Amino acid sequence: RLPLQPCPPHRLAGAAESRLARAPAMTELRVPSARFNTVGEAVRAAEAGSVIYVAPGLYNECVTLNRALTLVGDVRGTRFGGKHGEVVIGAVSVTASAIGVEDEPEGTRKPHPLWHFDDEARRGQGGARASDMTVELQAVTLRGSANRATVDVMSGKVVLEDCALRAAMGCSVSTCLKLGHGCASWLVRCELSHANLGVAAVGGKVTLERCVSTGLHRAVVEARAGARVLLTECDLRGGDGVGACSAAG
Repeated sequence: RLPLQPCPPHRLAGAAESRLARAPAMTELRVPSARFNTVGEAVRAAEAGSVIYVAPGLYNECVTLNRALTLVGDVRGTRFGGKHGEVVIGAVSVTASAIGVEDEPEGTRKPHPLWHFDDEARRGQGGARASDMTVELQAVTLRGSANRATVDVMSGKVVLEDCALRAAMGCSVSTCLKLGHGCASWLVRCELSHANLGVAAVGGKVTLERCVSTGLHRAVVEARAGARVLLTECDLRGGDGVGACSAAG
């Protein structure tokens, strides 16, 4: 007899929280819930390896992550009278330094199975060891915040699946995703739009798979300082007609 297969986590909305808590592989948190009204509150309480399910709605926050977490837009969740819609968050920064969340107005898991780049033991200034943490975001819209990249990857690895990245409106200099030395990012079925640059990679490694771009004023991907870029089945069009370019230095 075939063994029973566990129900996927996103289908357990009606299950008791005590049942979810017994899952040995990870901890699941939900926003909003009796414990958390904001994404930031859940992030601060989450342990490495936790999965945070976020119901549709507008979360006017800029979230900083320094541990391995998965942030999932629970588009079948209910935040406004049972209606479905987008999960919209301000901006996300990924760093190995202190964790924090800024609520502001508009203005260790295993490597991801799709990860194809070999890990680098040492990169960055002084040969400091790069963080091995992997942060994953699924089915969320990141709308950006003034004076910062919509997703700023300063440490570790970031996987974005089925996400929309936009820059904050009214910014003269705007980037959907910024990648630093020793970091890596994988974007799958994502949309990059309404920014000067889609991806600015200063060193590091970035893969775009089945992604699209609209409303970008400059190149979709700009690689500097030896950054490695892989594009697969993408429809990428920059405002000046450049999909990807390698800048001097």
